[in-house]
Amino acid sequence: MKIRCVLAVLSALLLAVPSFAQDEPCNGASVDKQTLDAIADPLVRSWLKEKHIPGLTLAIVSCGEVKKLSGYGYADLERQIAVDPQETLFRIGSVSKTLTFTALMQLVESGKVKLDGAVNDYLKSVQLPDYNGQPVQIRDLFAHRPGFEDRSAGILFREDPHDVISLEQWVQTTMPNLVLTPGELTVYSNYGAALAGMVIEQVSGTPFDEYIDDNIFGPLKMTSSSFREPGLGMPLPAMSPNLAEQLATGYTYKSGAFSPHDFIHIWQAAPAGSVSATASDMARFMLAHLGSGTLDGGTVLTPEFARKLQTRPFADGPYAPGYAFGFRTSWIKGHRTFEHGGSALYFFSTMLMIPDQDLGIFISVNGSDDHQAPRKIADAIARQLVSNELPIDGWHSPRRLDKDEAHKYDGQYFVNRRSYSRLEKIYYPFIGTRTVKMMADGSLGIAGGPEQGRYSLVAPATFSDPLTGTIVKFDYGKSGQAIRFTSEYGHFGFERTEWWERISLLGILLLAAAIFAVIHLAFVRIRWKSALKENKLASRLLLSISVKSTLQLVMLIALIAGFAEMATLGEAVAISWPNKLLFIALLVIIAWIAAVGISAALLIANFPRSTLHRYMVWAVGLQLLDALLIWQLWQWNLWVLAI
Repeated sequence: MKIRCVLAVLSALLLAVPSFAQDEPCNGASVDKQTLDAIADPLVRSWLKEKHIPGLTLAIVSCGEVKKLSGYGYADLERQIAVDPQETLFRIGSVSKTLTFTALMQLVESGKVKLDGAVNDYLKSVQLPDYNGQPVQIRDLFAHRPGFEDRSAGILFREDPHDVISLEQWVQTTMPNLVLTPGELTVYSNYGAALAGMVIEQVSGTPFDEYIDDNIFGPLKMTSSSFREPGLGMPLPAMSPNLAEQLATGYTYKSGAFSPHDFIHIWQAAPAGSVSATASDMARFMLAHLGSGTLDGGTVLTPEFARKLQTRPFADGPYAPGYAFGFRTSWIKGHRTFEHGGSALYFFSTMLMIPDQDLGIFISVNGSDDHQAPRKIADAIARQLVSNELPIDGWHSPRRLDKDEAHKYDGQYFVNRRSYSRLEKIYYPFIGTRTVKMMADGSLGIAGGPEQGRYSLVAPATFSDPLTGTIVKFDYGKSGQAIRFTSEYGHFGFERTEWWERISLLGILLLAAAIFAVIHLAFVRIRWKSALKENKLASRLLLSISVKSTLQLVMLIALIAGFAEMATLGEAVAISWPNKLLFIALLVIIAWIAAVGISAALLIANFPRSTLHRYMVWAVGLQLLDALLIWQLWQWNLWVLAI
């Protein structure tokens, strides 16, 4: 009898084990909390101090369980409220897109949306133009390949809740220009993610936020997550007061002190980045994706379509960092990663999953000197947890470059995620320029941004930094020269620039124009003034060039002041765009161009009859310099009032 009882108890215990533990054994190393604490805690605390991070929330999941859930520092420094990973909501920025694209894949699974269907087929209130005869398709949205130029400054974020508009209004009024053939290149697009939200809303017949509540947050029991934001008034849906009270405050660090910031609204482009969530909720989201779309009986995707999210819709080569269906893909120690980063001005986040290790890491901070801090911390933790390094099929031992290979890569590269037609283009050289140069030891050096390091060739057109594991992939033109590269840190590429496409040329011409303006006003005008009095046309020419020279100096001062203010604004430049000084510079530029035109007309009229040959040579030289400067101002959209 006793034996029967024991057998009955054992049978009951076996039946109580979750089915995935029986059918899908964990591939990752079983790491206990003590080991995780020993790895993560010292690392995080050092980053908090070195990178001036006020608070950090962390979740690590593995083998179907939450292995570590921790908060560090403060959610609110003024009130000394510590970060609670189960209670404190952090703004996860563009990590929100993984929820949006999970929801869009649900509609693909149900047959209501087709991957190769035109986006226009699912939109009612707005229609997208074709480019080169090619419509934007649903799969283009997933992979960030719709072909739009980037527009974010001045339109993506709002300080005043009264300025916030609906998703539909925003999609209708802020459409960027199409500058690439859809499907051609990966160029990160907030507008594309917003379109994905519009498709969800208009196909389902349910407001986007309600659809997410019913089909993702609800089934996964993510009770402390929301796309909604506090402070919004009807008809816009506001976050519940209970959740709003749990929001962390965002900070910047300047002059030895943290400065708090008010809530910045992204609701108008909610599908692209408005989620606020706890680490515990994001742990559940990761577990669902690592568990083939199901968690605790709640299902967001069938296994087939959960796996599809982790495949790549476009073939960029087997090693290239790029996009699966809404998730960024790369490698850690030979294991494929699926991840996404996010920024909400003062909040920075990352979600990193390694499916074949059953490992997921989520980190969010409410301020940092290093915007890539969450990603770098997650990467460092993952590299210690993944014990078995796998060879990547097709990779060879790291190789240094030969001297005759340098010309293929050497040069300056400019980010292709930028505005092409608007003033905003001038902002990107300051954050999106990389210099590539072959070093004396044969490594490939990259300067600027998180990609900075020295790289060795590990596969065709593919380089890896042995210190950080960062991978970059180059594309070649018909001449065999590299024309662009992509990295795992960005959601875009960097295109090789020629000398006339660099911001440094604009700076040289502005400086030269200012020097010659000073020479003219201080010397030429005084020396030739009396001689020119006898020639009425020449006298008018002298006056017009003097006015033009004065405007040149004012223009230079205004531009320098505008750029300096832009630098001091930091992340806030995305809100205050264009700043007042830069806008004043634009008005001065337009006045200066008018003065150049008047000078050119007077020069042409005066030239045949003038006896002041030296002065005419001087005037012609100034006009040629002006023509070069106008060309560069046009190149950077600095005399186009399309802001």
